[in-house]
Amino acid sequence: AHGLAEIAIVDAVQVLKVSATGLTPHASHRLVVDGVDGVALGSSELIANEFGGLEVTLMNVPGSANQLPDLLEPVTKIRHVELRDKDGRVLLQNDFRPVENLAPEDEFLLKQARLASPNASTRAIGVGKAEADPTVLRLRVEIERLPVDGPYDIIADGITLTTAIARSGFIRADFTTDGSSGQPLPPSLLPAINIKRLNVRDSTGQIILNGSFRLEGGGIGRLR
Repeated sequence: AHGLAEIAIVDAVQVLKVSATGLTPHASHRLVVDGVDGVALGSSELIANEFGGLEVTLMNVPGSANQLPDLLEPVTKIRHVELRDKDGRVLLQNDFRPVENLAPEDEFLLKQARLASPNASTRAIGVGKAEADPTVLRLRVEIERLPVDGPYDIIADGITLTTAIARSGFIRADFTTDGSSGQPLPPSLLPAINIKRLNVRDSTGQIILNGSFRLEGGGIGRLR
């Protein structure tokens, strides 16, 4: 059997999603998260389908089929996930572990910063994404609707990453630790998954866009 545990925060919604394959078809299972068993999770019995697969999604949304308990918020603090059979035997388990440089084996992490203008009359928007997996750290910045083509500074936590040239109001800039694409990430910003804030300045020094990172999603690649 194999499984995947994922956590995500999208605006005010917090999500824990667990899926598994290779289980006994139609068998009963119980999810245990950081010692909290299925009864408290609102999913006391999970039934594998005819192909031996199952999936459960817990959310902190009132009225959702499987409510995320308050004691598991924020989901970024979740560490240990288990899937047990009806007799309590652990079939699959693994841990979310902190990303100190590259992501731990079998784990990935994604953070996203939505970029908005401090000036209500500016239509420019953008997004920054920081990703970590076991082999590389990546940062991507995409901007559109810039009012004027030309040079713009992309700044992360006060450090200028690059001066990018907007064309047709659009900029896309990539940065990696291994040089696989785009430009290298400055050592002072490593690990990139810890970057907190992005700013975009025009040639006059005016801030056109800014935004703060929050955890968008993370996953354990395998529950073993």
